[in-house]
Amino acid sequence: MLAHNTLLHCSPYPPGFGKTTLVSEWIQSHKISAAWLALDAGDNDPARFFTYWLAAIQTVHASVGEFASPLLRLPQLPPLESLVAPILNDLANLSQDMTLILDDYHVIENEIIHNALTFLLEHLPPKIHSVIATRAGPPLPLSRLRAHNQLVELRGQDLQWNTNEVAAFLNRTIAIKLSRDDVEALTERT
Repeated sequence: MLAHNTLLHCSPYPPGFGKTTLVSEWIQSHKISAAWLALDAGDNDPARFFTYWLAAIQTVHASVGEFASPLLRLPQLPPLESLVAPILNDLANLSQDMTLILDDYHVIENEIIHNALTFLLEHLPPKIHSVIATRAGPPLPLSRLRAHNQLVELRGQDLQWNTNEVAAFLNRTIAIKLSRDDVEALTERT
């Protein structure tokens, strides 16, 4: 069973630590219906962020956001809660589970986006889940989500292999037999 919200937080580990790969393989192996948004610094513009976010959702369910799409093209955006609320209503009407993935959320610095995402997370329909992959703790109400048992956190240390896992990989997968000392040294260095 998937938690309602999942935070994959890999600070202080460097890029390439495996966040995106982990989420991608998890989706493929469990055949999860997912809307994926890979973020970059340009996505700090609320109109751009929510246009791309909605487009990602529409790759899975084309009818979601029919009311909100035209509002995203207005010269001045209405309050984001008024954009997100009809999308949430559309998502609530879906018959199957779907996961919304925000990859590299650490690039988002815009408080308006953080506030709108907080609203979204607090009002997600039961069949809709979110995964946020980030290198830094996001300014979201994580403690409140934890308190309501609506958050699973995976941190960098959860992605690290221990000595037993390295030994199993080497022995079973690539058939290399190393001493325990060598496996420990290899684990420490990698």
